[in-house]
Amino acid sequence: MTDRVTDRVRVVVHHARFAATLARSIEAKLADRVLVDVNVDEARDPPALADADVLVGFRFPRGLGARMPKLRFVQLTGMGRDVVATLELDAHVRVDDIGDVHARAVAEHAMLALLLARSRGTAIGNVVVLGAGRVGSAIATRARAFGWHTIGLARTTRERDGFAAVTTSLHALRQADAVVIALPLTPETRGLVDAEALAMLPRHAALVDISRGGVVVEAELGEAF
Repeated sequence: MTDRVTDRVRVVVHHARFAATLARSIEAKLADRVLVDVNVDEARDPPALADADVLVGFRFPRGLGARMPKLRFVQLTGMGRDVVATLELDAHVRVDDIGDVHARAVAEHAMLALLLARSRGTAIGNVVVLGAGRVGSAIATRARAFGWHTIGLARTTRERDGFAAVTTSLHALRQADAVVIALPLTPETRGLVDAEALAMLPRHAALVDISRGGVVVEAELGEAF
């Protein structure tokens, strides 16, 4: 539903630090097609929420989506989709993130950590990547360029770019010289890497965590390492 007066799509930008910058960028590219509101709230500007078609941002007040009956699309400005749960969206609302933009940078950060581990004496042959999505595949592709054997952990065993093998079992950790955790934070992955999982790692294995906090039970890391 477009704005009745201007016939433009109504966009609400909600971001703690960069709302104004994001709004200016959207207006610069789509000035004649959008009406942009910044960091609105129901008490101050009810029409902006009630009539909004699109929501842009990352960390949102709980229940914000439920106060936006015309919302059709949410564009996240980050990668972690766990933030979506706070919105309380209707099932028809489409959500997208910018994972493709960040995947390369995050993968190169992980590779830097792996190369640092190698420079400190870790002999790397097998790299196990927990998470075989866009970031995991980007890591695996770069790891294979170093001649490392890459194993991905995912919900299914279908082939993924960059991986020599994909498994659904954490027992792959037993083969690891290095592990990269690149999982999203979901109810299924929260606390997945616990004392039992860490105990599967060979003593020499390096662990690189680029996931959102909560996948690794940090209190149990000390005993494993």
